[in-house]
Amino acid sequence: MSSLTTDCKVCYVPVLYSQWDGKVYEGCEYETEDAAIEQAKELIETHVGDYNMFCYAEIKRRVVPLYKGGNYKC
Repeated sequence: MSSLTTDCKVCYVPVLYSQWDGKVYEGCEYETEDAAIEQAKELIETHVGDYNMFCYAEIKRRVVPLYKGGNYKC
């Protein structure tokens, strides 16, 4: 069983937005900003290919608590 600690970690999350509909998709948490950027590029490519509509992505930085004794990964 895991439990929360007071230790924290910074994670990066790609969030995809459409021009009119607002937030379309929120990706997974990544340990590096570069990994989140690469995922955002793939999300944009897929969205434009599927819907032929403008979209953009933002990389959100999150500070999340760590778990002790579990397998939580950012």
